Amino acid sequence: MIKSIKPKNKTKNSDKQLFLDMSNGEYKALNQLFNKYYMPLCQFGKLYENDSALVEEKISDVFIQLWNKRKLLKDITNPKPYLYVTVRHKLIKKKRTQFNFRYLDDHMNDIGLQEPSIEDETIIQEQRERVKQYLTQILNVLPKKSRRIFIMSRVEGFKYQEIAEIMGISPRTVETHVAIAIRYLSKQSKYPNH
Repeated sequence: MIKSIKPKNKTKNSDKQLFLDMSNGEYKALNQLFNKYYMPLCQFGKLYENDSALVEEKISDVFIQLWNKRKLLKDITNPKPYLYVTVRHKLIKKKRTQFNFRYLDDHMNDIGLQEPSIEDETIIQEQRERVKQYLTQILNVLPKKSRRIFIMSRVEGFKYQEIAEIMGISPRTVETHVAIAIRYLSKQSKYPNH
């Protein structure tokens, strides 16, 4: 008697298949996807937000959104990067090209400076705005993909491998784009003092 051979690693549980199953209304596929990605997405979300409860809430919202828009999932070719980018968008409160200067406040507190006066706060805010405008102006000249990758790497703190997974490119390509951005930025004049 000849036994039928079932292929190993059948794509039934692949992410793409889970998205297809969800688009057909299979709630079990949503559960499988949730169980597979919830914890990794929570760890990823902590790169953007320190409040664990908020991260968990936003990630739960992403899975609810997936189910509510499940008919569109059949068109997603790379589910894993799609999930990570969706979580990232949920957690980012500002545009990608804007910079968060909260670290300046943290640094001032670390070195024990007194609370600044209203005049000092105004001056600091004006300086931040000038720096943000200058950096945004410089970065906007970069090719779009290089700019996005540079910001993910240097501003948002992603590792090359993480960027590669999210963007669906190789880590070497990520490295090349960062090098292009650094080369361009190094040729720019220093920040104007006025």
